[in-house]
Amino acid sequence: MNSRLWQNVLGAMGIALAAPVMALSVNFEGLAPGFFFPGESVVQGIATLTTQNGIGVIDTAAAFGPGTGLDLAVPLGTQGQFYSGLNDGALTLTLVDGKPFQIRGFDFGFISPLSNLYNPGEVPGALVMSFDALDGTGGSMTWSFGGADSGGRFSMNQVGVSPLYSTVFTRVSFFACTFDANLSCVAPNNNFNQFAIDNIIPEPGSLALAALALGLVGGLRKRRSQQAG
Repeated sequence: MNSRLWQNVLGAMGIALAAPVMALSVNFEGLAPGFFFPGESVVQGIATLTTQNGIGVIDTAAAFGPGTGLDLAVPLGTQGQFYSGLNDGALTLTLVDGKPFQIRGFDFGFISPLSNLYNPGEVPGALVMSFDALDGTGGSMTWSFGGADSGGRFSMNQVGVSPLYSTVFTRVSFFACTFDANLSCVAPNNNFNQFAIDNIIPEPGSLALAALALGLVGGLRKRRSQQAG
């Protein structure tokens, strides 16, 4: 490896190792509960959260249900305040400082209207996370909401590190899609796409750069070993 490449790799590692571990769960606690409309943002910790399309709500499960004006069945298992993306809405996450980041995990679930609960075992659709990556590419990942319980309601699901941790993001957006008669995932879909999300864990890009630097070192060592053989 030439000296300049070594300097770049070691520099990236040095910056990352010098930076404090700042991964912080975006759990929506301590934020003022209320409605959020397209373009409106809130900040929690290192993250800026912006409502896109539809309506966003930050509140507890007690704000939903009969007599609240929000006759919706939020997922079972919510804890404290969480974010609800209603009426085909989306939630975009970036870092306050505009730098790249990774996602270490989050919790999510499907929100259905109380007037039209799903049949037991029925799967309404999926949560979609679209993203812009540090390398200039874009894409999306999806996770099924799972099937309805015997009462037609859904539970919160947990997404861990894999496969998230292999990608460095500059932006992520969460939204729901619902299945049509052909089991194609449709978004938007006449305001039927509604989701809850909580405990999003963004990790600053300084730590991601360290992982990339170490991967670069390993890859170059392997290539040199193959060439020598």
